[in-house]
Order: sequence, then structure tokens, then C-alpha cells
Amino acid sequence: MSLTFNIAIDGHSSCGKSTIAKSIAQKYGMRYIDTGAMYRAITLYFMRNDIIKNKQVDFALLSDSLDKITINFQFNSELKKSETFLNNENVESIIRGFEVSDNVSIIAQIKEVREKLILLQKAIGKSKNVVMENVLNLYSNYLEDLKNVDIDYTISLVMSVNKWITANIAFQAIYDDNAVKGFQIREALGVGLTYGF
Repeated sequence: MSLTFNIAIDGHSSCGKSTIAKSIAQKYGMRYIDTGAMYRAITLYFMRNDIIKNKQVDFALLSDSLDKITINFQFNSELKKSETFLNNENVESIIRGFEVSDNVSIIAQIKEVREKLILLQKAIGKSKNVVMENVLNLYSNYLEDLKNVDIDYTISLVMSVNKWITANIAFQAIYDDNAVKGFQIREALGVGLTYGF
């Protein structure tokens, strides 16, 4: 029996999650889902379309553009690594440049962007042979309030038991001290049954 599976790697900052995930992807020819690259790719799109200019964000344009953005990863068998594609364009080298690096932290703080990327990550996670790096996101309005820290942690696992049964486990923990003085937790377990006529 052949199973479709995803691998999620969790851990604290700088513990080697990316190194392990990339090694697994390279060894088995799997796609490595680099969530940091996804933020860089969406930042590149905003820069190209004047949604962010001189570190100022046009939120009206941003809201209108989110549905036009697709981000995916493809394994390059010659280079033995996954590459980032923005709207079907290979942007792997471009998103590592200084200009993107200089703007990505601004874009990463925007709630609508984080929600968009979570949806994209879930969509990618439903495909076959995927390695997904699980990341804890911390956001701070440090210029105005050093104590203001928002936490967003999400993990979603989609598992194919066999060709008839699938299971989906989702866990999300959010802490936003501007909204609720405590963690908001969402857990979901779904089981699906497919029957062909």
C-alpha cells in the first residue's frame, strides 16, 4: 500500500529545523516548503506592484492583490534543491536579494498576509510528498510598546490512510494582547471517506 504523507518539523529558533528539512527533501526528491521564502516572495510581489514603496504599505492595493498571488515550490533535480515560484515564475535567487530582505519584516507583520500564507501552506500540504517546516511566528510593535508581542502558532497535518480514508488534524494557538488577555486555541480533527461510483 502506497501512502501520501507530509512531514512537519517543529522546534525553537536556530535548532536546525531548516537544515533537517532540506536534507530530507534533497535525499528523497521531495518539495521543501520554506515558509520564510513565502514571505519573501509575497514581499517581492508587493514591491513590483508598488504596494510597498519607501517602506510604506498601500493597504487598499494590498487587499485587492492577495487573491492574485500564488506561491509554490518545485524540486530541481539538477541542483538537488527546492525552488520558489511566484505566479509560476522562478524567483528563488531574486527573493534572497537585499531589497526584499529590507522589506520582508514589514510585510510579515500584516495580519492579512499571514492569513493568506497559512491558506497557501495548507493547500500545498494537501499534495503528495511534501516536507513542511513548522514555524512559530512572533510579532512586536516594538516602536510604540516593547511589551506588545503577538504569537501565532499553527500546524496542520493531512494524512492519507488509504485511497478511501483521509484524516486532517489542525491546531492553532494565537496570543494577541490587544484583543484577548490570554491564548486563543483552536483544534480540529476531521476524517473523510471517499467512495467512487
